[in-house]
Amino acid sequence: MSKTNDCYQKLFEELEEDSNDTYMNRILNKIWPDGKALPEKIVYAIATCQTMLNPKNKIITMLDYIVKKLIAINLNKLKYDKPFSISSSEDKASEEDRDKSDNNNSENDNTV
Repeated sequence: MSKTNDCYQKLFEELEEDSNDTYMNRILNKIWPDGKALPEKIVYAIATCQTMLNPKNKIITMLDYIVKKLIAINLNKLKYDKPFSISSSEDKASEEDRDKSDNNNSENDNTV
């Protein structure tokens, strides 16, 4: 397993049993030490980490439609206080988006 994949898989895992401390929480605390951030900014940061660390992405680029889909998923989780995770359904959605990106690479130049 590559280091990138290892980081991707551990992004939302608890660092200690029965704690809410995850690597993603630590990243967010580095960005906003006071803990004050709009939900939209939080989910954008989460979507960025998910996109950049996902080892299934063939190229490291932030296409707007991929990030928007992750932001919508993450905003919903935040709104309903659901845990963040690396789930197979999100992976499947990302795979479809990567395939779309590969097919339309020259047409889609909308990077974030």
